[in-house]
Amino acid sequence: MEIFFFVLHRKSRKSAPTILLVSICVCMTIYYFLFLFGIKNPNASLDRDIRASEENTIPSSDLHQEPDKGPCTAFTALMQYFLLATFTWNTLYAGHIFVLIRKTLSGPPRGSLAVSIAIGWGFPAVVVAITLGVTYRVDDPLGYRREEFCWLAALNQDEEFDFGKPLFWGFLLPVAIMLLLNTTVLIYFGISTCKKDPLLSR
Repeated sequence: MEIFFFVLHRKSRKSAPTILLVSICVCMTIYYFLFLFGIKNPNASLDRDIRASEENTIPSSDLHQEPDKGPCTAFTALMQYFLLATFTWNTLYAGHIFVLIRKTLSGPPRGSLAVSIAIGWGFPAVVVAITLGVTYRVDDPLGYRREEFCWLAALNQDEEFDFGKPLFWGFLLPVAIMLLLNTTVLIYFGISTCKKDPLLSR
């Protein structure tokens, strides 16, 4: 609904906040549809170990390696991209608010919108490309993704979370940094809002 609202109002189409908010909504919407229709791997191995699921251990299908087939890897990469893009655009929006607070009269510098667009769509693409380049092989797709469902690999063969797997450094680490930046802006905004103006207190 927010996308249609901003698109229908001509006066707000080209403003930076509108473009940032629309980008957030677009990324979230695409991710939701990808998750709904692409999280389940239609080509997952059928010889699942039932005892593994009962004992909360890694299924044998997640340890089985065969040449990649089907759209699961593509769905994983797209979900990684658009979810990272959602957090990236949120961080850029927080940065825009930060600049507006610091420079109330002058506003954001020229070219900031173009830089935001380049970062918003480019940064997630770089992360996904690096993740695929480092971990994905056609004959070993499980280095990048899971087998039972289409998402980033996280566990090693010892059933432990592996910090070397792409879920950590290809998703959780960038998101944690962006959440830290958002929290910093929120704290700064709260301090600036509650701070008394000495000129008004006279």
